[in-house]
Amino acid sequence: MKPWMDLKWLSLAIVGTVLILLVLGSVARAIKDGSGLEPGTASAAFALLGAMVAGSLGATAMTKKDRDEDDEEL
Repeated sequence: MKPWMDLKWLSLAIVGTVLILLVLGSVARAIKDGSGLEPGTASAAFALLGAMVAGSLGATAMTKKDRDEDDEEL
């Protein structure tokens, strides 16, 4: 893996973790109040979930491609 990739992965992981914690906090507050989620929060939560799934699939494909390229060099 390239050195700059490590920083990229770390920053993406930190941003993803912060966003997940914000969404979980919002969901917990909505459950505690019994008011339900606001439409904007629910939309953001589903968009975040979709982005995480797409990012995970992309990262898996990229890692597999890098691994295959490394195997070809040997």
